[in-house]
Amino acid sequence: MPTMDSLPSAEQFSTIEMHPRNIVASLLAIVISFSYLRSVTKKTGLERFPGPWYAPYTALHLRWLFARGTIHEYVEKMHKQYGDVIRLGPRQLWISDKGAMKQILLTIDLPKVTMYAEISRDRKSPGLFGEM
Repeated sequence: MPTMDSLPSAEQFSTIEMHPRNIVASLLAIVISFSYLRSVTKKTGLERFPGPWYAPYTALHLRWLFARGTIHEYVEKMHKQYGDVIRLGPRQLWISDKGAMKQILLTIDLPKVTMYAEISRDRKSPGLFGEM
């Protein structure tokens, strides 16, 4: 267990020198972070759809749940919480309303999601599910 004597003092922190390489690395990390945030927060038209707070920023949770085989439980829970049309990823809407799904499939040509191509018999043929 550390004692108060073994902890660094404020004077020791004030003498830390910033190497130019560390400054450049820090600035690069800041630029990359801001460009990532800017790319995931750009207007996609999906902002008006309800979903968890993290949905506009990542779909990693969906990949993890898909790999575990529990994605259907999560999606069902989210539909109960947010409604028939929900946003679960930066470019993903999940729809449980048959009428809305029919209207979307008849009027919009959506690119296919790679996640479903991985389990398809023919990986190059389009499937039913799309990503915006």
